[in-house]
Amino acid sequence: MPTLPTYLASLLYLVAAGLALASVIRGQPWFTKAANTFGALALLTQVFILAPAISNTGHALSLTLAEAASLVGAVVAAAALLGAVRGRLGAAAVALWFSAAMLAAGTVSHSTYTEQTAPGAELVAHILLSALAAGLLSVAAILVLLLAAQSARLRQRRPLGLLAALPPLETLEGAVFRAVLGGFVLLSLSLLSGFLFIQNLFAQHLVHKTVLSIVAWCIFGTLLLGRHRFGWRGRQALRFLLAGYVTLALAYFGSRFVLEGILGRHWG
Repeated sequence: MPTLPTYLASLLYLVAAGLALASVIRGQPWFTKAANTFGALALLTQVFILAPAISNTGHALSLTLAEAASLVGAVVAAAALLGAVRGRLGAAAVALWFSAAMLAAGTVSHSTYTEQTAPGAELVAHILLSALAAGLLSVAAILVLLLAAQSARLRQRRPLGLLAALPPLETLEGAVFRAVLGGFVLLSLSLLSGFLFIQNLFAQHLVHKTVLSIVAWCIFGTLLLGRHRFGWRGRQALRFLLAGYVTLALAYFGSRFVLEGILGRHWG
């Protein structure tokens, strides 16, 4: 992954986040337009960075740990820009900071690996579905933390401050569970495609990733079922969502770190 474009994209994301926050504070349309512009430039730069990895040259897709982090960050950034266009600037600013952090984390990854064969075309959908699921569930985790902070301020009858820029609690809660549902569907498809196309979990060192992904799937599924049947919300939903997200992050990033950084291998 080119270092200079990565730093440039991170800087553009930070500028966009700062402008979004300035728009919340000042309430001037100019800041909103500037935030959207810089955010779009950052996302385009990120697409340029990822293009060689996702070009599907020779019907293969090969993502390093840094590229995987960048791809998840891109999904979150795209959701943030969508939110900014709809006027959700407070949440967009936090999400853009997250994208910048994901890119910055990628720059400190120096994993090397030696793989004899690249994954075939049948794994492209699996890898992209995994990244999209992780990105959408990252959005849900960001939103639920903002929801928890907003709810705590209201319970304590303290001034909301910048949190006042967020949508009302019910609107924000609805967005959280829509993101969880979308991420759960994508994660389900990712697991299904993995079971269909990955030939040997043990030989490819994917057992831990698969087990952790299934555990995360069960947690998110339980959360959605509890929401539908029992109306789960508040702290109970927060605990389930964060537990599922941490488990998924360990599966998606932790397994890659061990595979590339420690075992010196790579599967795609």
